[in-house]
Amino acid sequence: SAIGALAEIGDQAALAPLLDLIRHDQGAARYAAVEAIAGLDRTGATAPVLAELVASADGALRPALIKTLVAIMGGRTNRAMSEFWRSLERPRWLGLLTEALGDEATDTRLAAMIGLGLLGDRRGTQPILNAYRELENPTEEVADRVVIALVGTGDVQALMRTVGSDCDPAGAVAIRALGELGSSEAVAALMQVRRTSHDWERRMLALRALGKSGTDEALKGITEAVEDLTGYIRCDAIRLLG
Repeated sequence: SAIGALAEIGDQAALAPLLDLIRHDQGAARYAAVEAIAGLDRTGATAPVLAELVASADGALRPALIKTLVAIMGGRTNRAMSEFWRSLERPRWLGLLTEALGDEATDTRLAAMIGLGLLGDRRGTQPILNAYRELENPTEEVADRVVIALVGTGDVQALMRTVGSDCDPAGAVAIRALGELGSSEAVAALMQVRRTSHDWERRMLALRALGKSGTDEALKGITEAVEDLTGYIRCDAIRLLG
């Protein structure tokens, strides 16, 4: 109850005693303290300590710590956030976050995927794609966040290998991520999806991804789409050409 009250008051002076509680308490209160820090820390002040705790905590507490760390340091665009993720030991954190992808809770798995994207290592791409495949009926918001994570890892080759099959649930987020990356290397793969996919929504995604490429080859693919069998895609192609 006291931890909940501190969270409601919102004074960052509570961060130090809450961190101390996480370090030394063994009861349920430390889980409440971890959750409270996620709402209290508005500057990322606790991130270094939380990172140390993630690496040393037992398996039961680690998922909660990862969720809080990503909540604090996942929505910032400043230099301090980038430097924080770059400062982490990549092999170790790749292992910690990949392990968290196997957690039963969907929000933990999503936090781990976002964390891998923030870590910015290409080796995180395939684990993110595999974890996304395991999600049941992911919402549009979840898909949006996974796309951002895939852009963060930046492995164009792994994404290109994923877009070929209409049966692969990760194909849609891979197509969108390729569009955000704007890689000319991916244009041929995106055009293949636009030409051959039996799923009109995937053809639409591929078309929009081509629209972000800016190459002559991509322009050719957009022009071809004016004659697509699906009216929505024809309209989108005309809009993109305009």
